[in-house]
Amino acid sequence: MGFVYVVLILATLFAVGAVWGLIRIKTSRRKGIYPQTGNETIEDVKRLALSGNTDLAINVYRSIYGSSLKIAKQEIEKIKSQDVTTSSMGPRES
Repeated sequence: MGFVYVVLILATLFAVGAVWGLIRIKTSRRKGIYPQTGNETIEDVKRLALSGNTDLAINVYRSIYGSSLKIAKQEIEKIKSQDVTTSSMGPRES
């Protein structure tokens, strides 16, 4: 009987997490942060990643490329590290 309760609790937590994610995407779309369905671009991914919305950037990346969560996370980290490398170079003098 205890196993059944554990499964029910885990299923409930999963459902709540899924609903929360959908609500966050919907409100982000309304605010203009998250792109409309079908209009996602890699520029949206970069913008979201560099503005600190890593989880949203991962969602957009996965919707564009259909990749796994692991691959999407790795690609977002590459995008973020490239920006740090680029911005730490400072302005070039002529």
